[in-house]
This record gives sequence, C-alpha cells and structure tokens, in this order.
Amino acid sequence: MTRFFKTALAGFCLVLAASQAVAEEPLSKSELKKLFPGTYLAVVNGAVAVTIVAKSNGVLLGRMEGNKYDSGRWSLNNDQLCISMSKWLSGKAMCSPVVAADGWYLGRGVKFRKI
Repeated sequence: MTRFFKTALAGFCLVLAASQAVAEEPLSKSELKKLFPGTYLAVVNGAVAVTIVAKSNGVLLGRMEGNKYDSGRWSLNNDQLCISMSKWLSGKAMCSPVVAADGWYLGRGVKFRKI
C-alpha cells in the first residue's frame, strides 16, 4: 500500500476528533449508539473515499478505491468512538469524539455519513 493511502487511512482512524471549527457539541455515548453500527462513506483528508461497515459485533470492514480492503474493530468508550484497523493503522486503536454538521459527522481529517 502506498504511503499516501496509509497516511489517508490513518487520518480516518484518528477519526473523529473534532478539530474543525464547528459550534456543535460532540455526540454523547447514547447518540453514538444510535449511529453505530452501520455503513458509511468516509472522505479522508478531502481526497480518499472509503466505504466503512461497522457491524453490531464490533467488527469493522473498510474498502477504498482500487479494491483495497482492511478489517478491524470499533467500540464506544464513554463519549468517544474507538477504531483500530489491522493494516491501515497497524492494529493501533484510535479514539475520539464525533461532531455532527450539515448531514456529515466530522473529525480530524475526515468527514463521514451513513449510507
């Protein structure tokens, strides 16, 4: 996998730390429970589109252009979404809050929406 894709996917999985200037409060754990599990379109660093499937058993599946795939885990820790991906994040867990804005959910370097 190219360095660009690894960097882009790391941005996705650093996911969800609301670093953009948005007045909305981060979603609560109960709001996150309504949002997850599901299937999402994520745009990483404004350039890389990734389809993410978060299953109810905590399994996370990712697919990006060029049929590149990875799998991992998702969980909720207090008011944060935690994600780990086997290849794209070398198995490291990343946790951060989620902020809703204009039909998208925002985080550091990523925006995503349910599809």
